[in-house]
Amino acid sequence: MKSKNVLLLILFLITIFSCRKIIDYKIPDSGRKLVVNSFFNSEDTIKINLSKSLHILDDAEYEFINDAVVSIYEDDQFVENLTFTSNGNYTSNYFIPSQGKNYKIVAWNDDFDEVSAIDYVPNSVLINSVDTATTTFVSQNGTLNNTIEENVYEFNINFDDPSGDNYYMIKMQYIYKYQYEGETFTYLYDIYDLKYNDVIIEKFLSNQGAVIFSDDLFEGENLNLSLFVSKYNFYTLQTPVIISLYSISEAFYKYSISLDEQQNVAGNPFAEPVQVYNNVTDGYGIFAGYSVEKFTVFVDGEETYYIE
Repeated sequence: MKSKNVLLLILFLITIFSCRKIIDYKIPDSGRKLVVNSFFNSEDTIKINLSKSLHILDDAEYEFINDAVVSIYEDDQFVENLTFTSNGNYTSNYFIPSQGKNYKIVAWNDDFDEVSAIDYVPNSVLINSVDTATTTFVSQNGTLNNTIEENVYEFNINFDDPSGDNYYMIKMQYIYKYQYEGETFTYLYDIYDLKYNDVIIEKFLSNQGAVIFSDDLFEGENLNLSLFVSKYNFYTLQTPVIISLYSISEAFYKYSISLDEQQNVAGNPFAEPVQVYNNVTDGYGIFAGYSVEKFTVFVDGEETYYIE
């Protein structure tokens, strides 16, 4: 009986291994292209970074492109060729983009075909006011299936949405100062644990510590939007808190959401792959405009003081 069982096991193993088929799957390779990365606004000279794309199976090192010709156009009119500085970075010597205008970047060198991208700088939107209060934020713990109550500051942000399709991102920071041996040190910290309960907000960007949304639900209206921050973020009385309202282009909006989703599934073999948004013609990358308005309040746990 024992000999019979051993024989059956041997026959089973022979069957399993004889049915195995090795599939030689080749991942398509469209060749190397220029990669453009640039976020530009109306407060600084335009800058871009150029690098070479890599195949998913490449083990080559990240390579900057340092010998390209990079041209900038405003409303289809040539402005200048950007100047190379270092590590694939190119910058304008004098040109600062303007809100409401379209910009085109064209880049090439002897090893790569010409790439181009077009985007604009949205008009900035003023923050009318920021009202603050201390409250309790209730959230659901999905792992333990219970509720969590946390003491927080509520920042109620008010602004008027212009007509048309608009896209926004809000970040918050605080300034921390301390003295040591008669010298004052000042640090600016991003707040990464923003909380919200408003359906207008579409996503929290964990890689930037920001919330992002479009005006689909409030186009052309006045908006009051509340964000909540744990009181444990602030160590001193009268802590300056900076609220930044970014008016972003559609390309900026799509790229930011897709990049965050791609980073959130990285390393998960069971997750659906995420294609990061790309607006560069004949290449890869992002060329996107934005503007920003800031509003600063002081919080100390009891009252709010506005900067003059």
